[in-house]
Amino acid sequence: MILFSIERYKYLAKELLKAHKFTKGNFAINTFINGEKQIELKTSVRGKECAVLGWTAPPEADLFSTMILGRVLKKEGAEKVIALIPYFGYSRQDKNERGKSFMMDWLGGLFKASGFDELVTVDLHSRLSAKKFPISLMSISPLSLFLKVVKMEDVEDLSIVAPDKGSLWRCEALSRLSGIKKIGFFEKIRDKRGIHLSKLKGRISAKVILLDDILDTGRTLTRAVQSLKNLGVREMIICATHGQFTGDKWKKLFKLGVKKIYTTDTVPENNRIRQVTRLSVCGLIRDTFKK
Repeated sequence: MILFSIERYKYLAKELLKAHKFTKGNFAINTFINGEKQIELKTSVRGKECAVLGWTAPPEADLFSTMILGRVLKKEGAEKVIALIPYFGYSRQDKNERGKSFMMDWLGGLFKASGFDELVTVDLHSRLSAKKFPISLMSISPLSLFLKVVKMEDVEDLSIVAPDKGSLWRCEALSRLSGIKKIGFFEKIRDKRGIHLSKLKGRISAKVILLDDILDTGRTLTRAVQSLKNLGVREMIICATHGQFTGDKWKKLFKLGVKKIYTTDTVPENNRIRQVTRLSVCGLIRDTFKK
């Protein structure tokens, strides 16, 4: 399979190309004086299977490049074109709400129109989105990576908590893998005061792993951590698949007693923080393409 990667993911492409499954695809992005862009393939793709290691979150220029690449590959005779999108931006806009954009629906149509035959991502925000996507969509679970984190701790003294009910199924899956029996979760409540969390439901211990798919501003996780601290939890570890770390408010997590944060490298690193450990998804992706 020929792998074409946007610049943003060159670190991940470098690791993936070490696997015999992939060979490097070359292309150039030409920018004209008027700002228009043109993608020029440097690798023959006729009759070949191709993967585009691309991006859907801001900046939108990378989304545009991802779509053009797919279209050019299909135009030039690629037998199959797969979108490899480690972090699926806009995945939280997955509900058809009146008067609001429905981004998952729009992006699905865009991938299909751009010539992609299927899409592979890591830990898609909503399982419902995959069922409604217009092309085949595979979401790779990162739980085997977080299981290694769990095994470094004393399982007997550990519980798993979902900061909102949407991540409860992730916690239940990690519970089955790890043997941890105690699971707790919060529910988001929306009222005139805004968004806040319910009282904790389920059973927990004094040591907790919070599991979620996205750590963006950290607002929900901060509320959950504060509630757990008020309940007497002594030690907290966060495992969040996609670490965006937007703004500075998420740093309050450490002040509230979070010992460590683990994320994967699906989002390109933009800063180095001592208490944050990034786990590589390269092996998970390689194993998926071996099947």
